[in-house]
Amino acid sequence: MKWLIRWCLMATLAFASAISVRAEAPDPFKQCEDKLPGRVEVNTRLTSPFFQKAELRYPWWIIQHDDGHLESTMGDVSKEDRKKTELTSNCYSTHQGGSHRMEHCEASLTQGELRLFIYGGLPAYFGDLSVKIRGTEFTCAFDANYTTPEADSTVFRITKKQLHVRSHRQKVGARYRAWLSVEFQEGVPKNGAVAWEPKTYKIEGYVKPIVRSANRADR
Repeated sequence: MKWLIRWCLMATLAFASAISVRAEAPDPFKQCEDKLPGRVEVNTRLTSPFFQKAELRYPWWIIQHDDGHLESTMGDVSKEDRKKTELTSNCYSTHQGGSHRMEHCEASLTQGELRLFIYGGLPAYFGDLSVKIRGTEFTCAFDANYTTPEADSTVFRITKKQLHVRSHRQKVGARYRAWLSVEFQEGVPKNGAVAWEPKTYKIEGYVKPIVRSANRADR
């Protein structure tokens, strides 16, 4: 267990560094190119076992020991640390190596535009996916919190995307159930152009966030 705690502490420091580097990062939709037409497909029969069950989990920095007591890799265990949160995404990403789950999806609605923010995999993975939905059209943006300014110059572009929803209805306080599949590439700006890597990455799976008003959403 000691090696796990040390590893988590190192990852926590890396994550804090990434947040610092990205503190004034531009809008991900300006960092990620998405020139593909995107039409939201409605499937009233869209279903998944993920929609039927509730999964709750402690924050990623909390370790639950076999005897039940909790330990935090970031210091003392606070009252908030003891609260489990619902996992609202069952999407899997192939970015940064092997496939990993992105467990969280937040949804905010403002002036007829719904935004989804999908993330998870901490402390090892720092990627996130944003989706803007207006009417029957949608756009995507991937971003990653790298820990050095050099790596953080990486840009992304969407190469394929699909979004299927159970209903177009978007209401604050209601569940938004959807399936999505997004593929993208990484690139590095060089001499006024972008050198795109040939490899593509994919994020795919189901989400079921509760829609919140944008001025109340965490993101």
